[in-house]
Formats: sequence, structure tokens, C-alpha cells
Amino acid sequence: MGDIRKSVGIFLISPQKKILLHLRDNNPHIDYPDYWGLIGGKTEEGENSRKSIKREIKEELGLEFKVKNIKCVGKINLKKDNLILKDTILILFKGNIESQLDKINLKEGKRVSFFKIGKLTDLKMVPTFRKFILENKHELFN
Repeated sequence: MGDIRKSVGIFLISPQKKILLHLRDNNPHIDYPDYWGLIGGKTEEGENSRKSIKREIKEELGLEFKVKNIKCVGKINLKKDNLILKDTILILFKGNIESQLDKINLKEGKRVSFFKIGKLTDLKMVPTFRKFILENKHELFN
């Protein structure tokens, strides 16, 4: 099966039905530098996906227990030809967030911002994430 990375990502949805996206660092040694993406990251040894996404939220946003209704919504297999690092199995979650941007203590990346679904086509965004959002908008935003 080869060397496959296991990762998680979360679609964080506000009460106003906006999605919180993360502007990745402009580092040429990461996948999709300087693109808008999801909060998430690599699953550590011995972690299940749910534990991993909770850790990533805390590590990246400084939030603990402020994301509610975390639910697995899918899986994407990403191939190395679209990535710098390696083939990846990405487990996707959604959750509800009520925090305001000024309450987020960003610890990774350039910034975070809320977006209406109609604005996603204008963003320099990880294409796989945009496609998943648009194809699953009813499940994500309801």
C-alpha cells in the first residue's frame, strides 16, 4: 500500500452559515502554500481521527470545547502528484463554531476568515476542498 499519510480536516460552520477557512503559510515545503484550506493536519501515531481533529483545532486555533456537533462527513484520497509530501487519506469533519475571529488565537498559518459559500469560487483555495464543499453544501450547511 506504500507510504500513505493519514490526515484530518474540518469544515467549521458559523451560525450565519459561513465557513471558516485558514490561509496557509507561504512555505514551499508544505502542500498548497498560500492557499485557503481547512483547519487540520496529520494524524499522529495511535490517534483516531476524532481525537486528531480535536487536537488540530486546539493547536491551530487555540480553541478547546468551542466547536460543537463534530461529525465525520467524508473521506478524500489525495495523490502525491497533486501534493508535495505524499499520498494522503484525508478524513473530513464538520462542526459548528460560534467564536468570533477576535477570539481565535491563530497558531499556524497567516490568518483565518469566514466566507459565504458564494465567495468560494473567487478564492485561491485548495481545489479538492472547494469541490467537496460545493458537492456537499446541503449536508455541511444544514
